Amino acid sequence: MIENNNIPLPSVLAAETAPPVENVNSNPLAQYFRHSKLQIALPSGGKFWPDGTLMLNDAKLLDVFPMTARDEIMMKSPDGLLSGTSIADTITSCIPGIKNAWMMPAHDVDTILVAIRLASYEQGLEITTNCTHCDAANKDEIDLTVLLDSITKDSIQNVYTEGDLTFEFAPYTFEFINKNNKAKFDQEQLARSVITEATPTDEKSKYFATIFNQLATHNVESLVIAINKIVLQNGAVVTDKAQLTEFINAADRKTIQDIRNNLVKMNDAASIPDITLTCSECDETYKTTVEFNQSNFFE
Repeated sequence: MIENNNIPLPSVLAAETAPPVENVNSNPLAQYFRHSKLQIALPSGGKFWPDGTLMLNDAKLLDVFPMTARDEIMMKSPDGLLSGTSIADTITSCIPGIKNAWMMPAHDVDTILVAIRLASYEQGLEITTNCTHCDAANKDEIDLTVLLDSITKDSIQNVYTEGDLTFEFAPYTFEFINKNNKAKFDQEQLARSVITEATPTDEKSKYFATIFNQLATHNVESLVIAINKIVLQNGAVVTDKAQLTEFINAADRKTIQDIRNNLVKMNDAASIPDITLTCSECDETYKTTVEFNQSNFFE
């Protein structure tokens, strides 16, 4: 009887003779891997993050690593920037303590992005502004270290009382803000494609009426999302979103305006302060807001 001796495949032979794979922890190049360049405190102080999405060290700080080549490529992707994926992925890559960037409170976004740029590039950032006195264009370089230090830390007040009601706000998450901005962008694109000079007047009126109704609903829902709970003077606590929606729809104009004003005040507590510049043309000083264009901020 002839035995059936299978001939080993080349891949099997190669596997049998290949040297054992070294443990990644013993990689002799490990000492050349990127390492933390700085530590930051968050404006939120770590509050408002859902459980399991953030890990601060014992000093309540986060290590910040420079971007990798892959991160840099991702931050130049228009689709990735529009969807927010590029930013979320880069944040979790550069700050290991952030486990879910989508859930970060809006208050912490600017601090985190400035810190990543500071860890990855030079500390200077060139900005172009227009003088408020003579409208001349000025190019200046700002120190991101100073800018980062100027942001108020751990001082966000999310509770305020108005009459018999005490409101507790929940800061918007990066996920909500990103989806909200994308929805507005898509709506604007749709409006441009639908409304043309040839569109009949009555169709335009119907379309804009629909848009205004959507905006009204959107504003109500945005306020409801921002309210974590309302506590009445008798101790009753309202957290049900349907009841909060009914309240926002039925409240008077002043109450709604007060809610919006306090939301703005809460958000401004963690914003980057205006900086003072001197015009190169008229020598007058003026204040300007530093705004980051994410499409070219990481260059």
